[in-house]
Amino acid sequence: MITFFRNIIHFVLVSVIGYIILLILWGEVVPRPLKKNLFNNIGGYGHTHARLKEIKTTSNIDVLFLGSSHTYRSFDTRIFDKHEIKSFNLGTNAQKAHQTNILLKRYLKKIKPKVVIYEVYPGNLSGDGVESTINIINNDNIDLNIVKLAFKQNNLKIYNALVFSVYYDVIQKKINYKQPKKSYDDVYINGGFVQKNIKYFKNISHKKSEWIIDRQQLKIFEENIKIIKENNIKLILVQAPITKNFYNSHSNNQYYDSIMNSLGNYYNFNKLMSVNDSLHFYDYHHLNQNGVNIFNEKMIKILGNQLR
Repeated sequence: MITFFRNIIHFVLVSVIGYIILLILWGEVVPRPLKKNLFNNIGGYGHTHARLKEIKTTSNIDVLFLGSSHTYRSFDTRIFDKHEIKSFNLGTNAQKAHQTNILLKRYLKKIKPKVVIYEVYPGNLSGDGVESTINIINNDNIDLNIVKLAFKQNNLKIYNALVFSVYYDVIQKKINYKQPKKSYDDVYINGGFVQKNIKYFKNISHKKSEWIIDRQQLKIFEENIKIIKENNIKLILVQAPITKNFYNSHSNNQYYDSIMNSLGNYYNFNKLMSVNDSLHFYDYHHLNQNGVNIFNEKMIKILGNQLR
């Protein structure tokens, strides 16, 4: 019986080691289109590597921005600089509450912001968050919290990304990587903002639907709020503008607002400002630079009292 269990353990160890070796070889040799369950690209969409590298040398700021692409594409740190507000944009691609939690635990005490502006696009409280977890794994440190999250999400793509991230750390590829400031029609701006070349959205219609709110995501979201408040940091919850057509296609906007209002100081800019779907957006839920300029100036007026 002892021999039997010993053989099983030996088989499992050999299989795991063999899988890791084959995975690394596959990732290094095979063209990207054939790597269906392997996303081992450092940098990636949204300039996450540049942002997470820069934040390691950032501290004592006035404002920290959190959230998904609605954060890193909506809050232009240059505009805040003009108003003598030192800020950093810690948005990452498709960032859900779980990934925000990881980033808060890593960086909040280090950078010591006076105010956190947490962008709360309703779509961020649904979905599995696999894309966002992989994005952080590919571009930042591996610690116990991210490993726990990987096992919680239990996804092969995440496990593969973990293996490759450790491998890249060993060969120092991640730490030596320098992400280009310009990628396609995006430009990374110091402080974490990503500016897109000016584009204009051609209006489309949307079917009636509801925002889906995942209770587990909401629970972690509430934990994130608790972490921020326990560090005596002022918190502002913000829903950045999306196109009117898309916003109005959702029948439970009021219900979502009621949840956010119950959790903190909340501003829904879909109700607070007037922007044009065709002139101020580049797609149905992201502002173009013209829209960003208007939105940020409005946000700064609200922010003024919080920084005193």
